[in-house]
Amino acid sequence: MASYNKINGWYASENEHLLQDILKNEWGFKGLVISDWGATHSTSNAIRHGLDLEMPTGEYLNRDKIMHAIQKREITKADIDNMVRRILWVKFQSGLFDRPQNLSYPDPSEASAELAYDVAVRSIVLLKNSNHILPVDLTKIKSIAVIGPNASVARTGGGGSSHVVPWRAIDPLTQLKNVAGNQVEINYAQGVQLSASPLQAIPSEFLRTKDGKHGINGEYFKGTQLEGSPTFQRLDSNVDFVWEENEPVPSLGKDHFSVRWTGYLLAPESRNYVLYTASDDGIRLYVNNKLMIDNWTDHGTTIDSAQIFLKAGEKYEIKLEFFENAGSAICQLGWDYFGAEGEEAERIVEAVRVAKESDIAIVFAGSSEYIESEGYDRIGGVKLTSGQDELIEAVVKANPKTIVVLYGGTSTDMSKWGEKVPAILDVFFPGQEGSRAIIDILLGKANPSGKLPFSFIQSQHQSPAYKGYQDPSKIAHYSEGIYVGYRYYEKNRIQPAFPFGFGLSYTEFEYTNMQVEPLSKDSCLVSIDIKNIGQMTGTEIVQIYVVPPDASNRPLKELKGFAAVTLRPGENQNVRIILNPRSFSYYDQTQGKWVIQSGKYTILASSSSVDTRQQAFFEIMP
Repeated sequence: MASYNKINGWYASENEHLLQDILKNEWGFKGLVISDWGATHSTSNAIRHGLDLEMPTGEYLNRDKIMHAIQKREITKADIDNMVRRILWVKFQSGLFDRPQNLSYPDPSEASAELAYDVAVRSIVLLKNSNHILPVDLTKIKSIAVIGPNASVARTGGGGSSHVVPWRAIDPLTQLKNVAGNQVEINYAQGVQLSASPLQAIPSEFLRTKDGKHGINGEYFKGTQLEGSPTFQRLDSNVDFVWEENEPVPSLGKDHFSVRWTGYLLAPESRNYVLYTASDDGIRLYVNNKLMIDNWTDHGTTIDSAQIFLKAGEKYEIKLEFFENAGSAICQLGWDYFGAEGEEAERIVEAVRVAKESDIAIVFAGSSEYIESEGYDRIGGVKLTSGQDELIEAVVKANPKTIVVLYGGTSTDMSKWGEKVPAILDVFFPGQEGSRAIIDILLGKANPSGKLPFSFIQSQHQSPAYKGYQDPSKIAHYSEGIYVGYRYYEKNRIQPAFPFGFGLSYTEFEYTNMQVEPLSKDSCLVSIDIKNIGQMTGTEIVQIYVVPPDASNRPLKELKGFAAVTLRPGENQNVRIILNPRSFSYYDQTQGKWVIQSGKYTILASSSSVDTRQQAFFEIMP
């Protein structure tokens, strides 16, 4: 699938170097290339340069435009034949012509559920386990506090195109009650609430009408241009509307309407604020008659933002304008302020009480399908939203035996509480059997073995991509070059919160007897003995990194192989991994090909990118 963006001046869907030169010619790819939804921008260039199928409709690759391009001799019939050939090849390979098509979903099965459970267990990463607080021994405690916005809901996956409705899904609180409810007392408090939307709306206590009422005046118009007299007027407590396919007010209709909200914004404290809007479709925000956000276009759910200094005690006139053309409708006005006031303060107080009264506390925090989706960025970067930092700080202060279970697809800024809590479990988005896997790991019925697939950064400021984030030019400079991921952090001596490939276990593994056996001039067999020297069956992921003879223009080391080995206590197994010629190659741009540098290579057997257990050498002669 070709993405939306341009690469070196050409859209991905018509990038000849990527689609033709590399994918189809150099790599010998026989299948078809399809566009991402709405990512096609031309007819002739797309066809000539390697696109085979436009999705979701034929705006550019339709009969009339293709025939016109053929008549103008911009493309040939042979180009079309090649596209059809590739589409048919995939269909034949898939057996679509060999059997009747069944478009119904397969019946779910317990076997599929067990596979989902196994994947979840193997994916969860134990980031911290001070004083071996995990696994929880139910025979030594009488009560558990279950706290957090992700405790009583099953967070199976992200939003947008990645969203999947599972066959079944149970939340962690219910699963823990099912497993341990008859052995210990389980006390629950939500603590804070994650919004069922991308951002946290500004509450009514910080909004005023011209006559001093809490809230904001809304005028609702038929049509998309705010024309004529409003069909409906009312006092809205705030702007936090996810109408989807429903009409906002009676008789307005679910499509082709517009709204204007007017009032005043009051800042709780003097500082720089980030104001956010989430909209589908057009949006405009004015503060003191200055246009701050302007996205008056027909678009899917999009978050826009603007920075402004607000002084406590002053009123700022605001005007928010919105139009809905067709389809789903969303309009929200939010900011980056979370105050311990009102219902949120009461929830945190209740969470602290529950934590104090329990032997241990487990906080289920992190992200959701509304925070991590498509069409917009995460609000606040990699920081937790909705006051979760304040919640965790308060809970661990009340109960030092606090375990944090984190949901989300990326790193999380833990600077406010990471050093204070004794245990952190990163579960990502674990799927339909996720809660079962999480509770089994917390209670020691399963042993965590997951390793981080990326460097877990301390904050977004450690990411090289953040340097050009929201650059008005909309040009992303890949300034790190070939030093991607852990290679970048090692080259620049930046220490992330947790390194690439990191993950703890409830047992320990010993690495011994590393051997390197040459198989050819530029390939070898790496073998090493791994022994479980702990008290619990566990799985270790052995990682093989290669250090080149000269790293002046190459990464200091690179992962070239890995293997999982499951061992009972005291069991030893020899792990064997082949390093082929590509493991020692680098791409020479001047020659336009992969080459191998002669010299002595250092082979590292590691438990993470920074935890080397054994090393050996392999020399490639000129």
